[in-house]
Amino acid sequence: MIRIRRYSQESSASNGPPARGYSLVEMLVVISASAAVLMVTYTMLVMVMKRTAKGGNDLARSENLQRVVARFRQTVQIAAMTTITADGTSLELAHDPVIVKPRIRLSLADHPFRLELTDLDTGRMQIFGLGGYLRGIFRVEKPEGYERSLVSLELWPIPERFGTSGQHAAEPITIQAALATDPARVRPVGGQKN
Repeated sequence: MIRIRRYSQESSASNGPPARGYSLVEMLVVISASAAVLMVTYTMLVMVMKRTAKGGNDLARSENLQRVVARFRQTVQIAAMTTITADGTSLELAHDPVIVKPRIRLSLADHPFRLELTDLDTGRMQIFGLGGYLRGIFRVEKPEGYERSLVSLELWPIPERFGTSGQHAAEPITIQAALATDPARVRPVGGQKN
């Protein structure tokens, strides 16, 4: 075993034993143990940071989806008529069933995937990002025994982003809202809807 000893003039002047030093092996053991502790600490820190970032992204995505749901329902519930494109990616809403001119357009767009809400009178547009979703489609249906038509927005999530796999990966998130009135039941009185 190699020992490194430090000698000072004081220790050699007094007839006591020389000051003890650290061997090279002891130094290597301490350095390797410190490196192992630092590596474990770094790994844990990276994992915590990844989970924190994922949690923040999930929270932002959830809050944005809540905004989309609220705005979609608010917009659809004041409309009396709808028109959907053949591919189901655009929905036009009219407030008055007599004047069929659409007033609001909801459309799904790619790159990045988003919902665009356009006021056709003013040209003003609101964009809601839908990160984490692959595709979406609008549907209008009139359930049996229900007097108002339902407008649905179905969104298919990206499986990797939500940690789903297998059967659950194909299930869309469905947002529904009822039209204000059914066009067949509205009768204009004096140019105003009833």
